[in-house]
Amino acid sequence: MIELHERAVDTRRPDALALAIADELDYPILVVDEALALRLVNRVARLRLQRGAPLVVEDGLLQVNAAAGAAKLRDAIVAAAQRGLRRLVVLNAGAADETAVSVLPCTPASERQAMLIVARGACCQELTVHGYARDRGLTPMETGVLRALCAGDTPQGIARERGVRLSTVRTQIHALRAKTGSADIRALVRKVATLPPVVSKLGLVGSSSP
Repeated sequence: MIELHERAVDTRRPDALALAIADELDYPILVVDEALALRLVNRVARLRLQRGAPLVVEDGLLQVNAAAGAAKLRDAIVAAAQRGLRRLVVLNAGAADETAVSVLPCTPASERQAMLIVARGACCQELTVHGYARDRGLTPMETGVLRALCAGDTPQGIARERGVRLSTVRTQIHALRAKTGSADIRALVRKVATLPPVVSKLGLVGSSSP
């Protein structure tokens, strides 16, 4: 397994800038060669790899512990590294740990490497939600409702979970719409989902993160 730890970016490394940029993104990003040897991994990906499902690293090599899609992912990595092809592979399709991975070629082609961008665990990243809530002046209760909506909960479900009347949740949603200039719940969630990421220092971006 890869250990999750902070490290300074060595500016003498040719990939230092790429790594620094990748570390600020909340998508797990890995670069491997055609032999599946790990060449680069950002902070969020290190956290994802430590969880071990469905991607793990053993002896510096990327491994897939998912029965469904493992061969497709290996084939996609080789195709990207050797022929410059782009593919989307779904691991464990239909299962609780279903994971989509975009496999892209890296430049220069002579390096024969592929970039893997792994799907996030939620459409709205938690620190981004909190940052947006502070900027829009939301109350703690309104922020909690916003987080629940972004996690896919319904107003009825939020009311049950919080032990409050549905009318109370609807009042808070009305306030959310007014403060964010959103026409409805779908527009509000879409607005938050398209915000830029806010990644913590260690890349620990909340329980809903990848």
